Amino acid sequence: MLKSLRVDNYAIIHEIDLTFDKGLNIITGETGAGKSILLGALSLVMGKRADSLVLNDKTRKCIIEAVFVDYPSTLDDFLDRNDLDKDVELILRREISHTGKSRAFVNDTPVNLSVMQAINEELIDLNQQFQILEIQTSDFQVRMLDALAGTSALYNTYKSLFNTFRNAQKRLAGLKEDAARNLKEKDFVAFQLEELLEADIQPDEKETKEAHLKKLENSSEIINTMEETEHVLDQSEQSIKDVIRQLRNRWEALADMDPLVRDGVSTFIEMEELISDLQQKIRRIINTAEMDPRAEEELRERLDQIYKLEQKHQARDTAGLIEIMGKLESQLEGYTSLTDSIAQLEQKTQRLLDELHVLAKELSQKRMKIRSQVEKDIHGSLQSLAMPAASIHIDIKPAAELNVFGLENIEILFSPNKGSMPLPIRKIASGGEKSRLMLALKASVAGAVEMPTMIFDEIDTGVSGEVAQRMGDILKSLAQPHQILAITHSPQVSARADKHFKVYKEESKGKTLTYVKNLNGEERITEIAMMLSGDPPSAYAIENARELITEAR
Repeated sequence: MLKSLRVDNYAIIHEIDLTFDKGLNIITGETGAGKSILLGALSLVMGKRADSLVLNDKTRKCIIEAVFVDYPSTLDDFLDRNDLDKDVELILRREISHTGKSRAFVNDTPVNLSVMQAINEELIDLNQQFQILEIQTSDFQVRMLDALAGTSALYNTYKSLFNTFRNAQKRLAGLKEDAARNLKEKDFVAFQLEELLEADIQPDEKETKEAHLKKLENSSEIINTMEETEHVLDQSEQSIKDVIRQLRNRWEALADMDPLVRDGVSTFIEMEELISDLQQKIRRIINTAEMDPRAEEELRERLDQIYKLEQKHQARDTAGLIEIMGKLESQLEGYTSLTDSIAQLEQKTQRLLDELHVLAKELSQKRMKIRSQVEKDIHGSLQSLAMPAASIHIDIKPAAELNVFGLENIEILFSPNKGSMPLPIRKIASGGEKSRLMLALKASVAGAVEMPTMIFDEIDTGVSGEVAQRMGDILKSLAQPHQILAITHSPQVSARADKHFKVYKEESKGKTLTYVKNLNGEERITEIAMMLSGDPPSAYAIENARELITEAR
């Protein structure tokens, strides 16, 4: 439950420190006194976004702090998962600087707003005037029915699985779109790969064939040059080989006369050996040199094929073509992988769908079983709110396909008068009827949910007199298992308070500020009397207020 609320420097609130009790906490005050401002401050620690406009004094930061005790045990796991300290008290705090920068804390640990919002979903049920519209939403109506049927946990499991199923469906649709879009690309990639595979490009093939072609193109010149060289070396009348041999013989005759001449003879011998080596090379070159026009043409055709492929694929060399071929193979494998992924995801979505049908069937059975009792209980609550002829009908119709709620569409239909056609709640014209219906639904479901604090903001709008008195009785009854905070203009509801706060405004030094006072016994009587007759209250109103409080005990 909400133990305390401290508001510092928010809107027209300078500083307020409130302590709440178990049971029914009533907040009253004239229109415009600041009751909604108080709820606005509380909404900040519930995770609502804010800016610097909320600051009363622009030189100081705004601080809102709410302290909760006896909070649901389900929050313990959440606190552990988010590395938040656990204690007897759960302290939520928001700070807003003059720049508009906001910070959120849980037990003095900084958190983001989503964490704070998730915590408050387990702590507070806020029913404001505009939120009465919530009762006409399918989500609210299904959650209410499941709470009463004891299937909330089952539905949460179903809903989580359904979201997984929908995500899988979206993913599957996306993959199929990719597959359809890639079908033409796949054919083109396969064609390109087949062309390269048929070409059978080998590493460094272009360079090797270019060298071979160059040799073939110049084979005649090579052979002529080799033959001429061989002729000069050893076949002419004055061949180089003969000249060197003759000179060597003459140098040998003089070798004993001079050591340098003897060394020169060795050089001549080496020259003869080099010429012999050169002749062997010439023979090999002549033997390997070809004059083959057909081979030359085949090489040109092969190189032309390689050049065209390089140009087509914007490759610099055969190594680039081989790399491109590898990429094309990977692309084709990717298309195959996509097909496999689609098949796997189709199997997964079917498994999820089968599981969802099992859960949905169980939900349907339990909802149908409780439906009549829920209608009866809410009819009883409406009777106690002076709507004896009002009734509801929980319309459960098979859905065309599985949806987020299960195998059917669920809608609460409301009939305010006997004999009138039950209609969807959104078509109810009267605000008072919506207020009473909301309270009847909340009263029915309250015992089935673990919600420490329920806040009602002018739930009694559009009602007065005996109906307001009965609303007060229901709120008083709800305050047994829950802490109730109710903002009201009704003296009948106010009379049932376990703790009564008055919100009022005062002007000081040219500024208007909102204050909150915890009323004692006589102050309560005066406040309720003023609600009955105005300020100052009449003696009759004071007596009437006293009677209302006495009757409510």
